[in-house]
Amino acid sequence: MTLRCRVREGSAAFAGRGVSHLWDDETFGAPDPGRTGSINHQRLDRGPVPYERARGLVSGRGLWLVSVIVGVGLGAFSLLADGIVGGRLVGILGNIASPWGLAAFFVGRLATEPKRGSVAGASTLVVGVAVYYLGGALRGYTVGEVDLVWTAIALVVGPAMGWSGAAIASEPERPPILAVAAPSAMLVAEAIFLAIDRRVWHDALLAETYRVIDLGVIVALLVGGVVLPVVFERDRRRRRLVFMLVSLAGAGGSAGFVLLREFIVSLA
Repeated sequence: MTLRCRVREGSAAFAGRGVSHLWDDETFGAPDPGRTGSINHQRLDRGPVPYERARGLVSGRGLWLVSVIVGVGLGAFSLLADGIVGGRLVGILGNIASPWGLAAFFVGRLATEPKRGSVAGASTLVVGVAVYYLGGALRGYTVGEVDLVWTAIALVVGPAMGWSGAAIASEPERPPILAVAAPSAMLVAEAIFLAIDRRVWHDALLAETYRVIDLGVIVALLVGGVVLPVVFERDRRRRRLVFMLVSLAGAGGSAGFVLLREFIVSLA
């Protein structure tokens, strides 16, 4: 951004500097041979900040601090949604996987490189799981095999989403196709799973109108799955490939959600 200013003749700010003329909306830039005075002209508008510097604004300790803060927020929100704060919408959002995966993805986007993004994503979800089960233990719930399952899932999903975010941030002009497809596939997979699990078809909606909230969440997940590739992949040909991968992985992922639900139920 170019700095502009008005300096009136005789201004106290420039007293004794030999400035006897009026600069009216003068842009600080290359020296003007027709001007006199002892002010050292320097170009303040040096163009956009290099992308590498912009990405590196949150790195090192700052990145891990963000991971911890976001993880604590995830765990606390899920804990509150688990019977402490009422409301069907809060309950759904606090008990589905997509908010956690998206959190790891966006934390990963703050990393300076994909490997660091993977670690940051994993740290975010592991902290979230730890906070959630610590809060559960304080409420009198026991920690068992199901907790280990969710921790294992966090150690898989966290690095994957964190890598995706960092990989896209590292190469915004031509991001890896898998990195663009991963978060969208997660959203679509969970949307399909919720449609099956919550039975949001016509008859059920008429009989139990509260399921409209479930339908709203499903629609939001599907919209997110469509919008993310449009935002992060600018090339239309590559975007079509991304959508194909999202469709396939979304369908397969929904089956994975069903199997995971059955496995967790068998442990409970």
